[in-house]
Amino acid sequence: MKQKHQIGVFLVLVVIAAMVWFWNYRRTPVVADVSDLKDDFVFSVENPQIRLGEIERARNTDYKSSGRNPFSPVQAPAPPVSDTAEKHEVLGPQLPPPPPPLTLPSNVKFYGFGAVPIGTPRLAFFTDREEVTPSPKARF
Repeated sequence: MKQKHQIGVFLVLVVIAAMVWFWNYRRTPVVADVSDLKDDFVFSVENPQIRLGEIERARNTDYKSSGRNPFSPVQAPAPPVSDTAEKHEVLGPQLPPPPPPLTLPSNVKFYGFGAVPIGTPRLAFFTDREEVTPSPKARF
């Protein structure tokens, strides 16, 4: 009985597919009437010709760099001020000089990082060949 049921469903699907095919086959394709379109609607440009003068001007343009490297986080140096130009003072608070780089004493060597519980910074450990101590300033 199961095979008869499958054959019946198959025949119903074949009949539906044949009806859809005949319905699409009998339809005539719709042809758009292009005589109704206006020329100013299709071309909204005043003069659609190639502008050779503007193309040549763009080709002859020279690139002038501002001196800034976009891949460097450091700002570009200020342009030199000529002697004849007025020199203006920079307004605003002066930034303090950067701190000197950290240096280790000659007898201290880096030992490694320490694993600390989650949420706290890692500790750096140093050794003087006798004792290993964590550095309270070197947190990562």
